[in-house]
Order: sequence, then structure tokens, then C-alpha cells
Amino acid sequence: MLLVILLAHRVDVLLGSDMIMGGAIAFYAVNELLSVIENYGRIGLPLPPQIRRLVRVLRDRQDPKDPPSSDS
Repeated sequence: MLLVILLAHRVDVLLGSDMIMGGAIAFYAVNELLSVIENYGRIGLPLPPQIRRLVRVLRDRQDPKDPPSSDS
């Protein structure tokens, strides 16, 4: 993860922008946040229905080559 951020920074320096590193950081931040929320729900703690639906939709949008998750 850190290597990807460092490479994104170097690409930004070469291109003279700051979008690539920001996008990489946002991707990892959102990915980790979704993981925390999903684990929060798995241990049985209450989640608002909107967040539960969001996690279910994002989990169901897996790559077709990936096997479906066994939890429901």
C-alpha cells in the first residue's frame, strides 16, 4: 500500500499534478472504512439500515471471476 502511494506521488511530481496520489489515498481510505464497517456488522453490533444496504451492494458488486462470499 505504501509503495503504491509513493509511486503515485512520483507520478504526480512528474506530471505536475496531485490527483493520482489523492486518488490512491482515497481508494485505500474508503476500502479500509468499508472493511471496518463490514466487520462491525459481522460481530453483531447495530448498523443503520442505510449503511447495511451500502455494504451489501458493494459486496455484491464483486468481479465475476471471484467466487461469491459465503456469508449472508
